[in-house]
Formats: sequence, structure tokens, C-alpha cells
Amino acid sequence: MNFYKHYIGDFQRGTGHLSLTERGAYLCLIHHYYATEKPLPKDLDALCRIAGAVSKIERDAVKVAIGFFVPVESGLMSARIEAELEKAGETSSTNRDIALAREAKRRAEKQARTEHEQSTKRAQSVPRTEHETDTNGAPTRHQTPDTKVNREPLVSAVPLSTGGTPAGMVCARLKSECRISSGLNPQHPKLLALLEAGLTADEIVSAGMDAKGKGFAWVLATAEGRRREAAKVTTLPERAASGRLTKAGQRTAEAAARWLESERATG
Repeated sequence: MNFYKHYIGDFQRGTGHLSLTERGAYLCLIHHYYATEKPLPKDLDALCRIAGAVSKIERDAVKVAIGFFVPVESGLMSARIEAELEKAGETSSTNRDIALAREAKRRAEKQARTEHEQSTKRAQSVPRTEHETDTNGAPTRHQTPDTKVNREPLVSAVPLSTGGTPAGMVCARLKSECRISSGLNPQHPKLLALLEAGLTADEIVSAGMDAKGKGFAWVLATAEGRRREAAKVTTLPERAASGRLTKAGQRTAEAAARWLESERATG
């Protein structure tokens, strides 16, 4: 190890009786012990080389410093230094584990960021549909009925299961001509009942023209109500010609007239 805690008070109390040369020799041996992390050799000449002792006074100082160490089978040992080495080893192991965990966390975060960026790039590369792109090529998800976009009739938006039934065609026309999508269902009981009762697709689409953001249920209820009103008045065409109907009533009268005409033709 390259660092150890030097407790000045303990050192002063333990070496206060030594000369300056003896203290120096003791410090040299301590430093070598910490650096190699193993007991000192028992050979005096080897210890003098470690301490740099050349003269007789310096070699005698090394002999005095040897008294602070305990001879064991592996060499000269210091219980205090062994305890510090063990404590430093535990700290080093803990610090190593912390460093490894921190590095693993950084790698995981980096991998997560990389995967997120790759996922974002893949999402951006997916071609947008006609309904997500305006005429300038800019992505958009919300477009009002007034947005000027060249679109084909949205007949394909009606479920394929309709099979070209009258109910399916009504839904398709409401989708394409009236821009109604909320609640569209070609199997709706009310829609099937109205068509069964003789209500025409034109009458339902006519009601859809006045929906102004209202849903499919409102369109069906409105178309049914207008048919009832039309049934009460036998002179709708005449009233329409005289201009005594509202715009909505005008469309209803025209649809009713076409229905009456078709009824007479098939009758």
C-alpha cells in the first residue's frame, strides 16, 4: 500500500526514548513493511540495506529498531501494521465493489439511452399514412373539416365485413361526405331498423350534413325525426317550391321527394 495513517501521538509515546538516528531507522523499516505488505526479513544485513544504514551508528540504530517487531516464522512482524493492512484491504475491497457497481450502473444507463435513441430513429423512419401528412408533407394528427387536403373518398375506412351492404354504404358515405367517424357501425340496430323501414341513404346522409361534430347516433335520430315530420306533411314538394322551408327542411324535402319518386317507380 502507498498510504497509511500515521498517529503522531502513538508514535511519540512509543519512540520518545529513541535517538534521532534510531527513529529514522525505525521509520524506514515501517515504510518498507507497508510498501511490501509482508513481514521484514530477519537478516540484519538485509534490514540495514532496507534502512540505508552504512555506518556503525546507523547499523546499531537498526538493531534497536528491530526490537519493535516480533520474530515469526515468516520474518519480523508488527501487529499494529498487520491490523492496518487488513483494515485497508477491507476498505479497498469495499471501494472496489462500489466502483464496479457504479460502473455497471453507468453501462446500463448508457445502453438504455442507446436503445431509446435507436427506437426513436426507427419510429421516425416509419412512413406516415395519408391521414397523418398534409399537402406540404408535414406530419399532422388533427385536421378540421375545413383543412384543404386532397383526399380520396374514405370508403376503405368502413370495416371490410360490411360486404357492400346498404348499411355499410351509408357508413361509407357518412365517413367520406360528412366527415363523421364517431360511433360509425354498419351493424347498428337503429340504422338497420331505419333502412328496413324504408329510410334512404340520401336521407341519412342529409342529416349527416348538419351534424357539425355530432356523432353517428345523432345523425340516425335526426334522420328518423325528419322522416316522421315529412310523413306528417303531404305537400312537402309544394312547400319547398314556395320557399317556406329552412335549409335543413329543404334538403329533407328533396330527399323525401326522391324517395317518393322511387317508391312510385317500383310500385
